[in-house]
Amino acid sequence: MTPQQTIEQRLLSLDPTYRDFVLSDYFEEICGVFVDTSNLNDEQSVVLENGFVLLMTFFFDRPEFIIFAEEECGIPRSDGELLVEGFIQALPLPIVSAYEEIYSETFLSPSTNLLESEILEAEAVLKAIPKPIPHPTENVYTTTQSAILTEAKATLTTRIPPPPPSSSTPRWETE
Repeated sequence: MTPQQTIEQRLLSLDPTYRDFVLSDYFEEICGVFVDTSNLNDEQSVVLENGFVLLMTFFFDRPEFIIFAEEECGIPRSDGELLVEGFIQALPLPIVSAYEEIYSETFLSPSTNLLESEILEAEAVLKAIPKPIPHPTENVYTTTQSAILTEAKATLTTRIPPPPPSSSTPRWETE
């Protein structure tokens, strides 16, 4: 399944009201407020906005979002923690309630952890991939081959081009 299909599947599994909110331009507005008070450029703002969408669609939990913001946007970890808390508090109350409920089911309850099955599937796929064969670091050939290679180098002859014509006038002037 492609990443786009995974995101679409996750969005379809959400409550329609919650999904509509996640797909709205609310995150762009929130990022705009944060960008105005920080030194983020336009590209970092878009990355941060995408991070919020991933947080709200439960691809990231809060600690993962903080790490994402630090690595991708250069936001210090302490600021990232404040950013997540401020972001959650800025959400409308019904969205916060829905988010907290789904978050606790997804990340805090081990019996219904949706990501657990995804991790197990990914591990199974990774284990099924054959390990690459290491490439030798030295030349791999027998001593006979070595002799053939060195003899071939010794018997190579070069052809010397013939000397130019010995005419005293240049060719272009003779015609």
